[in-house]
Amino acid sequence: MFSPDLAGVCAIQPDGTIIGWQLADYKQPSLATLAEYDSAVVAAWMDDYTARRSNLNCNYTKYVLYYLGQLGATRTYDVLLKDVCDAQYDGDGMIAFVNWRLSSAAPDPLDLMKYNYDDVAAWYRNNYELPQLVADYQFVRLSTDEIAAMRTDDSMIGYLVFNTTRRCAQRWTGVIWADLW
Repeated sequence: MFSPDLAGVCAIQPDGTIIGWQLADYKQPSLATLAEYDSAVVAAWMDDYTARRSNLNCNYTKYVLYYLGQLGATRTYDVLLKDVCDAQYDGDGMIAFVNWRLSSAAPDPLDLMKYNYDDVAAWYRNNYELPQLVADYQFVRLSTDEIAAMRTDDSMIGYLVFNTTRRCAQRWTGVIWADLW
């Protein structure tokens, strides 16, 4: 990711001429080449990038936990990441992960940005929010689909939900959600 003001990339003269190109791996674009890009497409890309970065910065714990889930993690990590890593903002206002406490590689924030927030939020709800809701408030009203998508484990044995699709109470046995009546 480059600095928004192009520091570390190039300098631009008042007439728009690009000078001082600092990236050896890239061919300097001509103004004619840049002019080929439709301003609406560029603006949409910037809006999308800004929204994804904002989502990551505001919800980085969800993104990190989702990342671990994509790696196939079988355990449930603390939602504040105290057993995962520490996070801080770098000089560009982007999340940086430090003191990574897991054997898997720490994610690059740019890699985390590729995840769609709706997917992250749904996964987080199924794996963290719903199980906690059921633990805190027995007989939470959930649909059959919500119950099927929710993470379960042995600590939930005996927990109760009300299945709104089937219109019955169910108890987690450790294997299935069994009907109470």
